[in-house]
Amino acid sequence: AADFTATSPVCAGDTVQVRRQETGLDFTSEWAFEGGAPASSGQPADTIRYEAPGSYTIRHIAGAFGCRDTAFTEVVVREGPVFTLGPDTSICPGARLFINSGLAAGQYQLEWQDGSASPALEAEEPGAYVLTATGATGCTRSDTLILSLHPLPEVELGPDTTLCGGASLEVTAQTGASEPLYLWSTGAALPRLTVSAEDNYVLTVTDAATGCAGQDSIRVSFAPPLLLLPLPDTSVCPGRPILLDVRALDGAPLSVQWQDGSTDN
Repeated sequence: AADFTATSPVCAGDTVQVRRQETGLDFTSEWAFEGGAPASSGQPADTIRYEAPGSYTIRHIAGAFGCRDTAFTEVVVREGPVFTLGPDTSICPGARLFINSGLAAGQYQLEWQDGSASPALEAEEPGAYVLTATGATGCTRSDTLILSLHPLPEVELGPDTTLCGGASLEVTAQTGASEPLYLWSTGAALPRLTVSAEDNYVLTVTDAATGCAGQDSIRVSFAPPLLLLPLPDTSVCPGRPILLDVRALDGAPLSVQWQDGSTDN
């Protein structure tokens, strides 16, 4: 005679385990699972998922030596919370992720891993976000979303620099971004920028692989023009030395070099 076991009742979204009771290698099994997935099977045992609440019939036909027998049982699927928090994901540091279960407030008893009880929350810290929902039938379901942080791309422009009047500087960005997109405060979009004006230059590098952006800035200044005390033309007798004293008008220390290579001032 055909006979089998099946777990019941279960909650919507759960699985039912079925197993035939007949023993022996000569037995065959044919299953029909009303409202279940899969809808049929030919295995001695199987696992069926029921997504919607209700009462469903499972039919098992056992065959051996040309004979067949059929057994039925009813599976009760209780209504329970069915939801998902979505796939695990990564965000940029400082950003927030809105995690929504899609459940209506008051429909189920809800509890997040931090003890809060809303259907949705905003997350910015990395870690596991777990929501457990319990319905009036006693059915409970949990789902977990793992949140991680992308690294911010490092950007390095070098130290602030002071130039002499009329000079220019080529600033080259160093970055760890795998797919860098460049945007300077001037509007330029290249990894190098030639500057010839005093300003604070800011570079934003966005890693196209993650969408995260990092910044660095460099201050370029120009030194005031060097004003020297004039050395008047003069005449001396042959063989008699003369002292040429080079000084800045503002008294700042000087580094000098004469046409003969000497550096005394």
